Amino acid sequence: MVMLGLFLLLIFIGRAIVKEKASQGETIGTISALQSEINQIEGKNLELASMIKYLRSNDFVEREAREKLNMQKEGEKVVIVPHAKGGLVAGASITDEDIPRYMRWWNYFFE
Repeated sequence: MVMLGLFLLLIFIGRAIVKEKASQGETIGTISALQSEINQIEGKNLELASMIKYLRSNDFVEREAREKLNMQKEGEKVVIVPHAKGGLVAGASITDEDIPRYMRWWNYFFE
């Protein structure tokens, strides 16, 4: 009877150990997934910090003032590039979607 009791106790303890090992495996998997997510978020955080640093810089403010507000520094002169033959600025490209529909019909019939 004592042997049977010890055998049942051994089975009970073995089962508890197996359950605990399975739980540990799941926990380790969760920790590694969370660690990779932390690394991704830290990388994005560094990227955003550098973007904020650039957006606060004088270079960015100056470029935005030039492009969007058409401003210039003292002593600078604005150069207007004439349009090339066909109405395009050198290096620019135009697609059919940029041309109004009536102009496309006009070009189709008369050119």
